[in-house]
Amino acid sequence: HQWSVDEDIPFGLERNRRLGFQFSIPLPWWQKNLGAVAASQANLKGAKASIAALELQMENEADSTMVRLIQGRAQYLMLRDELIPNREKHQRSLEHAVRAGERPMESLIISMEGLLTLKLSLLEVIETFHLNHYRYLYLTQDLSRHHD
Repeated sequence: HQWSVDEDIPFGLERNRRLGFQFSIPLPWWQKNLGAVAASQANLKGAKASIAALELQMENEADSTMVRLIQGRAQYLMLRDELIPNREKHQRSLEHAVRAGERPMESLIISMEGLLTLKLSLLEVIETFHLNHYRYLYLTQDLSRHHD
């Protein structure tokens, strides 16, 4: 016998015909997929613990920022009420001494430089105070109500 194949299919497939059906069987009502529920509950518990940790971290940062605010105010008051007025008073007395020829001009210039340095320090303290103030407000206020 001689076999001839007119179709381009392997031998044996002419008898293997299939009819494709796909169906899904829902789980019985008593099967509640308890493993997925337990995993979801564990994830929820972990998320709540993370939120609590972040809230505690924000409270700690707010407390340390408040300490920096208090220290900044103390520095500001010391510069404004004590150091700068004393340096200005000293500079005025040096100006009179230089005019009278009792002191060299160099001492007045050094005093003026020191006064400018103190005033620059005062500006830096003010800037740092405001940055810490805004940081404190950010950490302590409920910002969600500002998005109405």
